Amino acid sequence: MSRTVLLIDDDASVREALAQTLELADIEVVAAGSFVAAKDRITERFNGIILSDMRMPGRDGFHLLSYAYEQDPDLPVILLTGEKPGLEGLVTVVAITFAVLLIMGITMQASGYLENALGKVGINVITRLLGMLLAALSVQFVLDGLSAFGFGPGPG
Repeated sequence: MSRTVLLIDDDASVREALAQTLELADIEVVAAGSFVAAKDRITERFNGIILSDMRMPGRDGFHLLSYAYEQDPDLPVILLTGEKPGLEGLVTVVAITFAVLLIMGITMQASGYLENALGKVGINVITRLLGMLLAALSVQFVLDGLSAFGFGPGPG
């Protein structure tokens, strides 16, 4: 299998961010903004993996999955989503929002003490470390998913 990813997402900023992340891992990216734009590339001759948003206007990721399976049942497809529709998704979002607000309230109450203990330099260092950690985790998540399909080195 080649190191090519057909990346399909209707959100240009998400598409560009994922494409840049994959390119940094020396993976060739062919980006498309919709199923229609990517359809001609989904053939049994395509030697790579498809990474697509699930929820797109027009033809969604499930239609893409069905179409890809018709073309080549062995073609690997990864569907991404940033939301969970329905009542369960709503309850999850409300519960997470409540937990985050509670934690933030406690943190804000303790922030004066933390700032005095750490000082300005300590606060700047922690802020930058947490930002780098978040960026590294998001890149690792995508790379682990791709390596599970034979792209690049194993998870780690």
